[in-house]
Amino acid sequence: GNDLRVYVIKYRKQDKYKNMISGEEKNCDYSYLNSCASDPAHVYDISTESELKSALKTIATDLKTFANYQTAKLVTR
Repeated sequence: GNDLRVYVIKYRKQDKYKNMISGEEKNCDYSYLNSCASDPAHVYDISTESELKSALKTIATDLKTFANYQTAKLVTR
């Protein structure tokens, strides 16, 4: 629904893997993960720790906007 956001972070993804049974080397395909995100803009392909930190800051800012976040205030009766 409109009240949900799903982000996908592909961190240090691998290009190839070795099949456990046959030992055959195969190409990794992460494309199926893209459809798990609630929006294509919410898919991050990250290779370094600094990129990860930056993406997490971006996501946090986006979530605050999405949730209409406001700083805490003292409310008296």
